[in-house]
Amino acid sequence: MVAPPALEELLAGAGENAALSQALEAIPPAELPTRLKTLARARGAEALPLLARLLGERPAWAEAAAEALGAIPSEEAARALQALDASAPKAVRTAARRALYRLRQTGIRVETPAPAPRAPARPVPARAWGSALDGTGARGLWLALRGPSGEWLLLSFLLSAEAGVLDVQGGPVARKRLDNQVQALLEEGPLPWVELPPMAALGLVAEAVGRHAETGAPPPGALAPWLLALDLPEAPPRPWVYELLDPEAVTADPGLLERSGELFDAREFGGWFLDPGRVQAEAVELLQLKESRLIVPDQVKAERQAAIVDRIIEAEFTPEARRRFGRRLEEQAAVLARLGREPEARIALAVALALADPEREPRGIPWVRRFVERGLEVAGEVSLGQVPAEEASRRPRPPSAEP
Repeated sequence: MVAPPALEELLAGAGENAALSQALEAIPPAELPTRLKTLARARGAEALPLLARLLGERPAWAEAAAEALGAIPSEEAARALQALDASAPKAVRTAARRALYRLRQTGIRVETPAPAPRAPARPVPARAWGSALDGTGARGLWLALRGPSGEWLLLSFLLSAEAGVLDVQGGPVARKRLDNQVQALLEEGPLPWVELPPMAALGLVAEAVGRHAETGAPPPGALAPWLLALDLPEAPPRPWVYELLDPEAVTADPGLLERSGELFDAREFGGWFLDPGRVQAEAVELLQLKESRLIVPDQVKAERQAAIVDRIIEAEFTPEARRRFGRRLEEQAAVLARLGREPEARIALAVALALADPEREPRGIPWVRRFVERGLEVAGEVSLGQVPAEEASRRPRPPSAEP
């Protein structure tokens, strides 16, 4: 049997891992502190690399090495002890402090390192409120943060499912003023506002910021300083609607999807329709069909209109568009659920889940068909000069006033 190498033979380069372990394991644990101290006194600075290395090894070895370093009267030994990881076991850290004390007693200058500068404490998201989404996919979001000294900071966002962050403003606010502003918002907003979990609000901001990376469009310049105050999640969390509604129960009820066209009767969906500018040619085609002097059976007209709608759906509802519309509907469903309107919320979520299902044809979803038909109707009104094109556009645009 090969005898374990002596510790003295391992001093050059501190030895290989296997050889070092073999040498230490051959020493009875009760004798290890004495053996390492003897080595330190006999070899002095030569033992430093080996002992410093042992500070990061097994706790028993590290504790014995820390005690042994206190027997080497040098600033290098003190620096090795000071470099001990703060996460080391308590017994090891205690041994290192005692060793440093002994070195000070022998006249070795042991400088106490200056504490690392602490980053200023970030304000913590405390409350959040969000509006329903309008027809362009935009919504307001307010996020109230509480600072380390109890102060309040209010951030006001205008977010777009299509364009990302459209606007952001913020600043300190007194608690009473915050309460008054929120109350006015809930009572007087053009679209309903609801309170939502602060972490869900952070996820919405992160999602909007990520949209800029997808489109390549720069975010507002005012956004960057505020991002430093927020700890945005790397990946947006699961949509908060799933804390309010059971997706399995929604999917199990086919009647919800069948009634999905009824959602457009709700005020929150009043402005939801396909951008008229994208279907202007098809709208003119439908107008010509309706105004034709040729006698065309109503059934034939309906079939032609259905074919036009099918064509538009195939072109517009790409996988990416389905994902974005699905997210808009998830958020709208959450708002409706928070307002206590669960039947409508369940229908909206049913459409979102259907759009997320790659096996389901969007042409067979009543909500999708009505969404396109409404866009064609508005595009026809634009063609006839009844509605200004800019007013009818569903393209996201910066705010003209505070939400």
